[in-house]
Amino acid sequence: MRPANGLLKMELTMKDYAKGFHDMIESLRADHEISVVSSYIFPGASDADIVDAVEILGCKLDETLEAFYRQCNGLQLRWIRRDSEDFNDGEFGTYTNAPVSMQDIIEDSHRLDGCINLFPLNIVISKSTGIKVAPNSLYVDTYTILGESFSPHEFCNNSYVMDGFDADRGMVLFPIRSKNLQLCIMSAISYSQFQNSKKVRPINYLDLLLTNKGEIWSRVQALKLNKGMLIETIDELDF
Repeated sequence: MRPANGLLKMELTMKDYAKGFHDMIESLRADHEISVVSSYIFPGASDADIVDAVEILGCKLDETLEAFYRQCNGLQLRWIRRDSEDFNDGEFGTYTNAPVSMQDIIEDSHRLDGCINLFPLNIVISKSTGIKVAPNSLYVDTYTILGESFSPHEFCNNSYVMDGFDADRGMVLFPIRSKNLQLCIMSAISYSQFQNSKKVRPINYLDLLLTNKGEIWSRVQALKLNKGMLIETIDELDF
């Protein structure tokens, strides 16, 4: 028998993300073919953190996102395969279980390494992630999102970087206030892709991270993220 919608919604939003990511990280650390360089699961967000986010964003958080942030208010993970031509024990052989700078997390997407950089909610809403969403009026006149059009500057002003996982791509939260929609995660940060991009449900994105263990290239492929320079890395940020 199919569960009632209310029960199904509760089952989806009550998923234990903190445990899921912890177990995923431990499985990576137990894999002798992989070196986990660093990982950290931030403590859960407080009620005040959620209230601040809703006030600044102008719409309520998607239930899955709220559940995630209440369980773990951010996540950092960086791993590399030991047989990678880029691996060396001096740079990647020591494990750090603490927050590190953004520059120690993000990586080039051509590698088959793993990277997750889900910023704490207060960092996201203050736009102090160390990554900015830069307007590009040269290639794109308007961004169309769920039937609404935004200039490049409007899009950038209303975008909040949630996950910066390589030097050219990331995921942003984009609230469409006029339709009173819940928060969306937009799956594209590149010029050529974004205009036709569709929203990605938060639960699907978080499940993807748990399934592929943050592997950069398979995530890029799954989300069909063409390489672009709409996000630009700025000053290094230490938490």
